[in-house]
Amino acid sequence: MIPKLRANENRAAMLFIGSSVYQSANPNLAVYSASKSYVYQLGTSLAQELKDKIDVTVVNTASVKSNMNSGRYLFTITPEQHAKHVLSKLGIDTVTEGHPVHAFRKFLVTKPSTVIDYINYKRKLQFLAERDAQQKAEADNNKQKEVNANK
Repeated sequence: MIPKLRANENRAAMLFIGSSVYQSANPNLAVYSASKSYVYQLGTSLAQELKDKIDVTVVNTASVKSNMNSGRYLFTITPEQHAKHVLSKLGIDTVTEGHPVHAFRKFLVTKPSTVIDYINYKRKLQFLAERDAQQKAEADNNKQKEVNANK
């Protein structure tokens, strides 16, 4: 397939349909999660290899209404909504969640811990700076007491 796409005089495109579970461990879904990790790695690797002639996009789909999904879950979209947004990403993004609702879902799932970690890191730096300043002030105070005692 790739040689035929490369031989085409126009740019070509390939879509790899993955899942939002590609980067997490999921009990009772080990093979499914592993296969979606494979799709992600294959797609992103081919995107780099083929970028001169073929646009490769990996779609990490979240909840889309289907025969397996009644659509009653939070952040569920219709297949038509998903397809419209995925196709708009061709040639632009190598990896996409497709619909903005799924991108927002990913943000909620992954970013808060990063934000919290960053806030905690900044608080730790502030604490260490205050502690160091306090220790320096105590050391300076003790030196002044020694100077005064030796007078």
